[in-house]
Amino acid sequence: MERFLFCGRGVALPLRLLRVPQIEYGDFYKFVVSLGIALLLASIVTPWLFLREPFDLTTEATRLALLTPVAQKIISDRQAILVQLLPIVPWASLSFAIVGISFIATGLTKWRNRQLLRDKAEDLALEKLKKELSNMSAEEVNERAVADLEQTSPAVFGAVELESAATKVLAIERSFYERLRKCFDQPYRLLVNQRLGIAEYDAILQSIDRSEPDIIIEMKYIRQGFKYSWLSESVRRLAVAKDLYTGSLGRAALPVLCVIFAQEDVSARLGLQEIRERVQSEMLERGAKIRVEYILEASVSGMSCEDVRRLILG
Repeated sequence: MERFLFCGRGVALPLRLLRVPQIEYGDFYKFVVSLGIALLLASIVTPWLFLREPFDLTTEATRLALLTPVAQKIISDRQAILVQLLPIVPWASLSFAIVGISFIATGLTKWRNRQLLRDKAEDLALEKLKKELSNMSAEEVNERAVADLEQTSPAVFGAVELESAATKVLAIERSFYERLRKCFDQPYRLLVNQRLGIAEYDAILQSIDRSEPDIIIEMKYIRQGFKYSWLSESVRRLAVAKDLYTGSLGRAALPVLCVIFAQEDVSARLGLQEIRERVQSEMLERGAKIRVEYILEASVSGMSCEDVRRLILG
């Protein structure tokens, strides 16, 4: 139901016409703009109200004489006040308008400058988010496992077997992560399947003590042996991911490449050891220290915390 303001002599003004915009106190410049709008509105409404209000000016002398002395004095006083106020109303209205416009202009200018700073801060926050770690989706994790299997054993899997093998590899990795979580509960925080820009990370042991380096762990699953070129490429990619991590987050990190073998090949063990030592030496010459560790699939779930710590920390 609509409400009215009664101005006398049966004149009713709908309150919706006099509704002043809600003043914002949360931000100083919003408040200044809101106050300016209120003053500008007052400069219009004030003279309109004075013009609409009769102020007993139409009261006839004969009718005035019939009123009580007190009523006559009140009407006389009102008219005397009106005589003093009417000349002031135009100037007051003009003052309200000038001050209101000044407040609006000043508030909008300052508000705009403040908004530009806020927009810049939001842009910087967005850039920071782009440089922060984020969780990879389940689909991305599965696609990465499939891609690794296709790269390491292209002739072993058929199209149907590939998805099943990827599921098995992810289960083995989860088992290994559980060992990490149990054995490195302090003073590290385990993050798995993370993304930072273009780099992807299987596992990260973030040190709670910032003076100690984090540990970046890359997992690779091998059904058969591998060649030098594959291990060298894997280590170089891990070095790039490590540099991106330290550069973006400002945290020191030690990279470890863990190669999980489906089964032990005694005849190939010596050759794989030589490949590992060769790759690690080449990376050291380039100023990058990356450790490569070999693990048997069958031993993952039964590794003791001592074995896990020796494997990761060296």
